Amino acid sequence: MRADQVRFVRGSVYLDMSVWNCSDHRIVEQLADLPWGQDAAGIVVYAAGPVAGQPLEKAGLIEDFPIKEVAISPGSSVSGVINLSRLFPKLSRYTKYNDLVLFWVYDLSLIQGGADAYVGGMLPFVPSSAGTTSRSAATACD
Repeated sequence: MRADQVRFVRGSVYLDMSVWNCSDHRIVEQLADLPWGQDAAGIVVYAAGPVAGQPLEKAGLIEDFPIKEVAISPGSSVSGVINLSRLFPKLSRYTKYNDLVLFWVYDLSLIQGGADAYVGGMLPFVPSSAGTTSRSAATACD
């Protein structure tokens, strides 16, 4: 599992994430259980500067997520996108994205079954001229 990057497209902010199948067999998961589905990932955005240590307010979205199965072949991955601008409406107020840091957490038991197995990380919002930000360290199959 990996948070690939935060990117900026036409005034909106997106988080790209990937999930690997590290097993030797094909797995089939519900789209809603993947990190970009139906609030499956815990995401917090913190600001630096005058409001340091205060998380941005997260919108409580209610939606009917489609029932769809996603197959992941052995040793391969699937990727998805989370619209951060939709989750955090106050992101549009920021002109200095380098003052923001994103923390994420995901319970792998949603796709692996068994006991809770949390993974997580952080990504700074640091825009580049290409319109993307830094990538998190890879956490693919070891």
